[in-house]
Amino acid sequence: MFEAFRLIPALQAIFQSGIEFREDSFAELNAAQREAYERKVAVSDEPIFRVLPCEPTVIERQGNEKVTVELTIATQSERQLLLEAVRFIYRATDELPKESTSFEQRLDFLRQRLPPIVVGEPDLDRPEGS
Repeated sequence: MFEAFRLIPALQAIFQSGIEFREDSFAELNAAQREAYERKVAVSDEPIFRVLPCEPTVIERQGNEKVTVELTIATQSERQLLLEAVRFIYRATDELPKESTSFEQRLDFLRQRLPPIVVGEPDLDRPEGS
């Protein structure tokens, strides 16, 4: 259960997006993308990946030539947490039939069993603002 505490941010991202992250869900930034990332965000000492299932967002158009695109990125450690969170979801739902249960069904099953902070849903028992 303590593993889940470390995985909460990754689990929240998965429950919010519904994405079953796999090894091939990530592509390491090329040199130009990494340079842009480091100019805009920060220099990182670990590999940086594009999260492929998340669509890039156009955030600025300059004339007809140049488009600024916002990519969803993850550091190596964030990527690892997302992959571990997917494995956690499968382990936590291993009582479900493996072949006939979709990843979405696994998430629905866990929504009823995990705390609201993990699945990203409000705790209806708590008053707002507390």
